[in-house]
Amino acid sequence: MPQPKSPPWSRTAIVERSTEIVHNGFLKVAKRVLDVPRADGPMMLNVDREILRRADAAAALVHDVKRDRVLLVELFRFPAYDRGEVGWLTEIPAGVIEPNETPEDAIRRELMEEVGYAAPKLVKIAAVYMSPGYSTERMHIYYAPVRKRDAVDPSARGVDHGEDIARVWMPRKDFLKSLATCSDAKTLIAGLWLARR
Repeated sequence: MPQPKSPPWSRTAIVERSTEIVHNGFLKVAKRVLDVPRADGPMMLNVDREILRRADAAAALVHDVKRDRVLLVELFRFPAYDRGEVGWLTEIPAGVIEPNETPEDAIRRELMEEVGYAAPKLVKIAAVYMSPGYSTERMHIYYAPVRKRDAVDPSARGVDHGEDIARVWMPRKDFLKSLATCSDAKTLIAGLWLARR
């Protein structure tokens, strides 16, 4: 059997041509120009892309194990509204990882802020790029088994400006059935993980 030829270029033979910051707000956008090796050998020259540079985030599937139900949040999402949808999404709690926070610290803080729950235990499900075609953001997704005693602040609804979060409790079986119509990637990933357990 003939051996495949090694490409003349290494996959690491990337040539950086230029980087320009084209927007520097809460979201940062960089325009980068690179020479990138192709699988069949020749370099793709002067490939330019705009990249959204965004901090990583963390999310958790909160599961009340005794009552076998899942805690979701309903909140208004501007991008969904901008697409012509109603804008309200039901998803697992999540938030941006602040500087000097670990993903675990961040999701514990977010759970307290958004739904008022302490998370005594976190099980790592995955760390995934949310949209690797244009964004640097990775989402660290966890499973957070809780009990009634872990509900610390029943009035928690989020702390960010313009944020109003409603709790949505759903029996685990109903949650798993709802995955067929789920439009939120992190919730779908966590739900599929739970379905396999």
